Formats: sequence, structure tokens, C-alpha cells
Amino acid sequence: MKRLVIAIVALVALEGLFWVFLGGVSWVFRDFSIGPPRTSAYIASETRIAILEFGWAAIHVLAIVAFLLRRTGLVFWVVVGVQVLDLIRTGFLTAGTVSQSEWSQTVFGLVAAAGPLATLTLLFLLGQRMAPSRVVA
Repeated sequence: MKRLVIAIVALVALEGLFWVFLGGVSWVFRDFSIGPPRTSAYIASETRIAILEFGWAAIHVLAIVAFLLRRTGLVFWVVVGVQVLDLIRTGFLTAGTVSQSEWSQTVFGLVAAAGPLATLTLLFLLGQRMAPSRVVA
């Protein structure tokens, strides 16, 4: 069970680092333009996206800390909820790239979905081990 907890914490930490990386890239390139100059509305939109990604990384950090302090009850379901929302967000972003025929971004999105899927699988296994046995005598 200790290995499961370590693996879950490591995966959620990696996902948090992933969102920090994406937030940093979004922040650095928020006003980058190859073509015509970007408008202030576009730059504001890109800035909000970067801040959202940093906020999502902070939620991952809070989930890790709470999970390390207490692995049962509401905290367990909060971590599950964060992972499900990760899957939804990644799926939404990937679906947008599939419709635009941007296959390299689609593959990146599918690889990014592997982290939350693996974490949900480990959380399911941990939940099975923590559940009381239901042996009928």
C-alpha cells in the first residue's frame, strides 16, 4: 500500500509540474506573434490562460498535501475529482485539435491524458485495498 501512495503522489506531482510548465510557456509566449500584431484582448486572453494553468498546478499541490496528511474520506474523493477534471480538460483540448487536423498536438494531448488515467487506476487500487473486506460467513 505504501508503494501505491508513493506512486500516486509522484504522478500528481508530475502532473502539477506539467501544468507549471504549460503555464510558463503560455506566459512567456502570450504576446508572441508571427503575423500581424496581437490585440490587447488576445494578450489578455492568453494571460488568463497562463494564470489558469498556474492555478491548476496549485490545486495539484494542495491535493498532494491533503492526500499526504489524510488518505481517506473526502480527501480521497478530492484527488479523484482533480484527476477526473484533468481528463476532461485534456480531452476537451485534444478534441479541439482533432477537428483541426493538428495530429502532433492530438498525440501530445493523448499522452497528457495518460497521467490522470494512471493516477485514477492507482487510486482505484488503493481504494480496493483500504475497503473493508466483505466476506460473508
